[in-house]
This record gives sequence, structure tokens and C-alpha cells, in this order.
Amino acid sequence: MFAICKNACMCGRNTAHMETSSTTQPGTAGGSDTAERKLVFEDNRCARGLFGEQNAHLKQIARSLELQIHTRGNTVNLCGNPIAVDLAAKLLNNLYGLIETGFPLFPSDIDYAIGVLS
Repeated sequence: MFAICKNACMCGRNTAHMETSSTTQPGTAGGSDTAERKLVFEDNRCARGLFGEQNAHLKQIARSLELQIHTRGNTVNLCGNPIAVDLAAKLLNNLYGLIETGFPLFPSDIDYAIGVLS
């Protein structure tokens, strides 16, 4: 388990506090591993912008990367293929950083960011 928080960030940005746990579970198709990751975003206003209205941005990410995303408050839980979970965590952290600087987030930005990071 590891953590990255705003105190450890060299650039001074508030980043999400990440708690990671990977579990190996036989998948129903092909016996693939499953990873789980928990992200906690410090700024509730920025988290709301990141999640989108009625979690629309998170739903878009979950569909695109074929993983499960669950939220409670400013906490996001990612579950799925380890590569997809890592990509989603990087994506959410990068988009959160943009929102912190005042950049508005649109659905087309999410599609573009997924394409850039994958």
C-alpha cells in the first residue's frame, strides 16, 4: 500500500491521496487479475467538477476503460483490470489538477485525455 498526498507533491499542487491495494482474483473470463484503488480528493468543489453532474464524467471513464467506479463523497473507488485501474487513477489525478487551475472539464476533454494517456 502506498500514498501520494499534497505534502509529498513536488509541484505544490493538491493531488489526490491514493491508497492502493491489488488483489488477485480469478476472473470469469480468462482468469485475469483484479486491482482496486481508492482515491480521496481533498477539495470538494474540484471533486464535484471532476465527477461531473450526476457522476457523468466518472460514468464516461468507466465505460471507456471497462472498469467499475464507485463514489462516496469525495472518495473514488476503482476496480477492474490492473492496467485500466492505473490508467483511470492517472487520468483522474491529471484532470483534477486541471480543474484546480480553473480549467473547465467537458466530456470531450475526457475522451481526449483517455486517448493521450493510453
